[in-house]
Amino acid sequence: MAYIDFSDKYSVGIETIDKQHIKLINLINTFFEAMKAGKGGETLKPTLAELIKYTQFHFSSEENYMQKIQYSRYGEHKHKHEALVAKILEFQHNLENEISGQAVLLLGFLKEWLTEHILVTDKAYSQSFIENGIR
Repeated sequence: MAYIDFSDKYSVGIETIDKQHIKLINLINTFFEAMKAGKGGETLKPTLAELIKYTQFHFSSEENYMQKIQYSRYGEHKHKHEALVAKILEFQHNLENEISGQAVLLLGFLKEWLTEHILVTDKAYSQSFIENGIR
């Protein structure tokens, strides 16, 4: 069983964004499966590096769409993106310095963040995107 299952409730109705969300979910699930198999330590750093890189790509994609349609809450959304990246980089720093318990904390944080990010933050812009021809 996956740690996070993508379902219709997570769809924002924009194919490219939904595909990116699925990729993020898959990265989190990969980390979860590695931890369950006792291989979290060896896969955590490369998986986290890939997750950071892909998250930045995803955020850039969303922000480009927002600028294209002059989304009124762009600044607020961008600030949330910046705060999240800072938090993940903090986890990465703690992991590199072998501060114990970080992997479990990170996994919980990622699930909570992604759920809130999609169901609240991204759902807020989805109608504006669709109305402006972004699907």
